[in-house]
Amino acid sequence: MEIIYLTEGKINCKYKVISLSGDDNLVKRLEDLGFTKGTEVTVLNKTKTGIIIKVLDSAMAMDNSLAKKIIVRGKNKIKPTETDRQL
Repeated sequence: MEIIYLTEGKINCKYKVISLSGDDNLVKRLEDLGFTKGTEVTVLNKTKTGIIIKVLDSAMAMDNSLAKKIIVRGKNKIKPTETDRQL
């Protein structure tokens, strides 16, 4: 699987966090949100300016400039569950 920025992820696909970029404060903030090496992230939706993702059973939105600091490796495409459809 290829290594990409989270912003390049496809909707309904799972990814694993490989690394984070940015200054120490930004990396710490991302880690506090659950973005640690090996964590699974699912792209739920994308807009022109941001991305909606699921990490550690929580959905969150972030702008593309922040999502571009998260480097991931593709895992697989998922079938949406009833819970995912409600988000």
